[in-house]
Amino acid sequence: MALVLGVGALMTGLVPGVAFSDYREMRDQFREYEPPAHLMSEGGMDRVNGMGPWEVMEGAALEMKSGSVGSVGLVRGGNPLLSSDPERRERLSGAATDAGGAAGVLAGNFSLGDLEALTALRSPAIMAAEKRARAAREAFDQVGALDALLRRYTALTEGVMTGVGPMKGTEPVEMRFPFPGVFSLKSGIAEQVERAALETLAAAGRDAVTEARKAYWDLVFVDQARSITGRTHSLLGRLEDVADTRYGSGAMGYGDAVKVRIRRASLGQDLITLDNRRRNVEARIRELTDLPPGSAVGRPKAAAPDGDAPGPDDLIPLALTHRQELRRMRENIARMEKMVAMAETMILPDFSQGLSLYSDAAVAQVGGGAMRDAFATGVEAGMGAGAPKKPLYGLQDAYLRETKMKLLAARQDLVAAEAATRTLVRGAWFALDTARREAALYGNTVAPLSRAALETANRGYEAGGVSFAEMIAAHMDWLNAGLTLYRKRADMGAARAELARALGTEIPK
Repeated sequence: MALVLGVGALMTGLVPGVAFSDYREMRDQFREYEPPAHLMSEGGMDRVNGMGPWEVMEGAALEMKSGSVGSVGLVRGGNPLLSSDPERRERLSGAATDAGGAAGVLAGNFSLGDLEALTALRSPAIMAAEKRARAAREAFDQVGALDALLRRYTALTEGVMTGVGPMKGTEPVEMRFPFPGVFSLKSGIAEQVERAALETLAAAGRDAVTEARKAYWDLVFVDQARSITGRTHSLLGRLEDVADTRYGSGAMGYGDAVKVRIRRASLGQDLITLDNRRRNVEARIRELTDLPPGSAVGRPKAAAPDGDAPGPDDLIPLALTHRQELRRMRENIARMEKMVAMAETMILPDFSQGLSLYSDAAVAQVGGGAMRDAFATGVEAGMGAGAPKKPLYGLQDAYLRETKMKLLAARQDLVAAEAATRTLVRGAWFALDTARREAALYGNTVAPLSRAALETANRGYEAGGVSFAEMIAAHMDWLNAGLTLYRKRADMGAARAELARALGTEIPK
């Protein structure tokens, strides 16, 4: 635009009255110009709010760009794995830039939804992918802005025709890409690049939320395991005192007294392990939510995860549609198809002689200052009527064959990725189904029976019918059953998160 204004100012300074009048007349002709009706669809090109064809094209490009951005629906603060919860989003929106506010939410009792939202708002991985998507979007702006600038500059300079400087090239680009082919191909390629970057952004958000869910259920298990192990450790401490007293009085053998001491020492090491494991989970949560080291992580609102899910045959079509890796591969294939189309336009002979093609420099063909006819009126001496329009056909054919082979390879990669997705969904569903069945087994059968066996052993020990060693074994069986139950529930939550990752979207009810 600055270059256009500079040339306009120069010409105005040289011939003030004539230059201003000619440019204004040319500008009016430019805005009012419409291509011939036989090149348009039925009814011709409709006028849109008084805009000329170039303005209509630019507006259509902006609409296409807006549509591509909205097709994925992933922006900062949103995620395809997040259920819509406007109240939570509104409540936590300030935590996107406020580390103290985010730390305050996690310092108390927080839910899985709170951790998911904070991860989507603050994850460095999501922010990095967002910046890359915005960078890809700028490619679309560059295509549109550069074409708009060149069109306006060409219209002005060709209208002035100073006749200064050498003439280069044997075939003008406006005839190689007739109106409006180059704009459509270039903007289409840029749009596919942007769409692929948006799918990468969606995948980054999906992965971050999945890791947050797994960390949440791991934290739930650690806290529950710490609680039940701590209670058992305290109980064994009291039993150890009883054992020492009875051993001193000769009512108990040395072996029974040693067993309870060994069990208690082992549980003491388990408590240390669980404490260290919790610190590791806290570090993972701080990493996902970009919180400073040392930020407190409170206790999750423990709730059993949902284990219900449709069968794999119902989920596989959903994954083939929504999985971000597949969508990104399809966008890249579409981009390569447009690249092949552009290469073929530049290399291969046209179907016709091009005698009736309208060039891309539409402004220079209309009005009183037109410098050339609107279509070719003759055939070059070196080209007969039956000769190809592009006599240098074949010089770049190797590149075209290479691109086509890469396109075929990309299509085969997509087929392989779709097959791998089917296997991935079945594996994730199997892990969820296994964890659900085992959690139900321990919750409904093993844990209650272990509890009943412990109560029976306590009563039998008080009555003198159960040995001290048998009572200690009953306590350990009940502890192991409880730990396994909590572990299976956490596994069910992690497996559900992995299944959602494989689908690329939430698991349907």
